[in-house]
Parts: sequence; C-alpha cells; structure tokens
Amino acid sequence: MKRFKHFTIDEEIAEELDKEKNASKIVNNLLKDYYNESSNLKKQELKNKLIHLEAETKKSNESIKIIKEQIKKMITDEKRLKEVFKNIPKEIMDDFRYFNKMTLDSLLKRYKEIYSRKFNIKWEELKKAFCKLRGLDKDGNQI
Repeated sequence: MKRFKHFTIDEEIAEELDKEKNASKIVNNLLKDYYNESSNLKKQELKNKLIHLEAETKKSNESIKIIKEQIKKMITDEKRLKEVFKNIPKEIMDDFRYFNKMTLDSLLKRYKEIYSRKFNIKWEELKKAFCKLRGLDKDGNQI
C-alpha cells in the first residue's frame, strides 16, 4: 500500500529527481536503506549492551562464588572452634574474651590458682583452646 507524504527537498535534488522515470521508487529505496541501517545500528547497540551485561554477570558470578567460599570457610571454622571449645566452661571463655593481653604464662597461673580447682578441665585442653582462639601455635607463638 502506498501513501502520499508531502515533504521538501533541496532544489538540486528536485531537478535530478525530475529526470528520473520513477523518483518515488528511488526515494523509497533510499529511505528503506536509511531505516535498515538505523536498525543495524540499533541491533549493534543491543549487542554491545548484551556483551557488557554478560561481562557484568560473569563478574557478579565470580564475586558470588568468592563470597560463598568465604561463608563456607567461616562455617567450617565455627564448627571446628565449637568442637575445640565444647568442654571449656563459659566463665573461662569469658576470661579469654575480656583479658585480651592474657598470655600462656598468665593462663597457666590462672589455671593453677582458679580453673583447676573450680572446673574439671585438663591443662592441655585449656591450652589448646586458648591457642586456637588467639591464633597461636602449641608453644604460644603467633601463627
């Protein structure tokens, strides 16, 4: 279906169109090419946007994977710590938290004076828990 559309063109273009047998066909073809080209530009824009979004998605998925691994490690560490501390009385755990500068020597002194009399706990078990909590090796050195 054809439709009449009124628009203006430059004088020199009008003179050239007057020489043509089917000027309408030329104008239609040129406009079709123009809109197809615009369509191709739009398609390329969308392709570029898709590439960008895919890159962002990949980056997000990598971040998600890293975070999941961190959470998994934290859960594993928490389970391990719970196992190490399961026999340590709450009062001793509170002392560990409140006395940040406690050393193995001061812990041994507290063990001899307080903990061994008040609680049924072995020195090696207490030392192991303390070192684990403070990030120390079995000799009390920072890991």
